[in-house]
Amino acid sequence: MKSRSLIESFNYAVSGIIYTLKTERNMRIHFVISIIVILLSLFFLIFQGGELLLLFFYYIIGIYH
Repeated sequence: MKSRSLIESFNYAVSGIIYTLKTERNMRIHFVISIIVILLSLFFLIFQGGELLLLFFYYIIGIYH
């Protein structure tokens, strides 16, 4: 079995996300709402510093589990 490079692995991951956004209605809804929430939190300064980054990682982990 051939070992994949890190860049190739990220390309597959991005391709999968794009495919999912094109084909799954609920994924598009989740994606749009998450972007709105992040933008609103930046606008209203609800999150400070690393908490926004932590929220992003929780969201990413939640997608894959």
